Amino acid sequence: MTWFQQQRQDFIRANLQTYGMIRRQQVVDKFKVTTQVASTDIQQFIADHPDLIDYDRSAKCYTFDQTQL
Repeated sequence: MTWFQQQRQDFIRANLQTYGMIRRQQVVDKFKVTTQVASTDIQQFIADHPDLIDYDRSAKCYTFDQTQL
C-alpha cells in the first residue's frame, strides 16, 4: 500500500469513527481523486475490516458498525 492509499484509509477510518459514516464523494473531495479510486479505497477498507463497516442503502453511505467494537 502506498503512502497516499494509507492516508485515504486513515481518512475513511477517522470519518467512520467521528461521524459514523463515509461517502465516496467525501474521499473524492478531500483527496481530489476519481470516484473509481475512492470506490477502490472503500472496498479495500471493507476487505481489511469487514466487521466495522456496513452499507446503508437508504442513506446511500457506508456506516460504522459500532456493535463490532
